[in-house]
Amino acid sequence: MLAVTEKILGPEPYFVEMRHVVDATLDERDPARLSAYVETVARQIGLTLGVFHAEVRMTRDGPTLIEIAVRLGGD
Repeated sequence: MLAVTEKILGPEPYFVEMRHVVDATLDERDPARLSAYVETVARQIGLTLGVFHAEVRMTRDGPTLIEIAVRLGGD
């Protein structure tokens, strides 16, 4: 299952999280790209079973991992 949240951040240098938007507006190809990327990262570090939360930033070059942890998503 994939749930995508857009984070609205405050200005530099602190980037305080101002709000979240669920489901984020994505390009039609992005959900598949995100899912494949996160699955690859999870496998590479040995996460093969259970729930985890990943934060990924979409860049011009594609997805980039910010954080991954064995926990449910949310604040």
